[in-house]
Amino acid sequence: MRWRVVVLPLAAALIYGVCEYRLSLQTVRSRTDIKWNGQFRLAPSFEATDAQKRPFRLQRYIGRQAILLVFFDGKLGAANDPTIKRLVEQNDQLAAKGVLVIAVSNALPQTNRHVQLPSNFKLITDLDPLWAAHRIWNSFDEEHEQPIAAAYAIDRAGYTFANFDGIPTPIADLDEWLRR
Repeated sequence: MRWRVVVLPLAAALIYGVCEYRLSLQTVRSRTDIKWNGQFRLAPSFEATDAQKRPFRLQRYIGRQAILLVFFDGKLGAANDPTIKRLVEQNDQLAAKGVLVIAVSNALPQTNRHVQLPSNFKLITDLDPLWAAHRIWNSFDEEHEQPIAAAYAIDRAGYTFANFDGIPTPIADLDEWLRR
């Protein structure tokens, strides 16, 4: 009985210490502004709405698998957008590499809901009047106040290419990226 008086508080202190340590790691990992080495940075997360009007959080997928984040023209719709069509054609290669394609536009969720895409594609709506997802990923033309079509690669560790200001940089040649 006497040993319990000593062991239980020590075990509680040890468990508390491990929990504090794990929480401190999560806090540092979520602060993307400090984890940047000049060419890569942790991918910034955003919240938006999926085709079924459910909340979507990019953070849920970051660090689990490679992601191709595509911003496309919502006026054309996912079914008619040339970038989305090209990615659907390359779906076998993307699926073999374990790449999840997250396509973001300003199209209404009900418009996206009727589009048939492979299982490794997710259609997301950025209807926020501030274009939060587009702005975070540097995919918004401030001068003309309209979204810009662009694609960004996020590796399995959750990093994306960035310029020296820490701003995510889009893939220069999507066709070349798809061939790799």
